[in-house]
Formats: sequence, C-alpha cells, structure tokens
Amino acid sequence: FSGYRYICHIGCRVQTFLSLKIGVSECVVLSLMAFDHYHAICSVLRYLAIMTL
Repeated sequence: FSGYRYICHIGCRVQTFLSLKIGVSECVVLSLMAFDHYHAICSVLRYLAIMTL
C-alpha cells in the first residue's frame, strides 16, 4: 500500500454496529436451536404433537 488508509468515524461506527448486530443475531439463532433440540429430546411426544399442528 502506498500511504496510510483511514476509515471515517461514521464508517467505523457502522462497521462496529453491523458486526455486533450479526454476532447477537447468531447467538439468538443458536440459542433457539438449542432450545428446540432440548424439547425434541426431553419431551418427544409433546414435540411431535406441536410440530404436526
């Protein structure tokens, strides 16, 4: 690279916000999947009844 490259303050905030938003949404999806797997294993009959509605 020739010279220094800077990112503006707004660009830095947008990049940080999007990174945090994607990270939080990934954690939410993983926790919902874990909850779904827990119910599928621990309460099989109720899970089947709920999923066939």
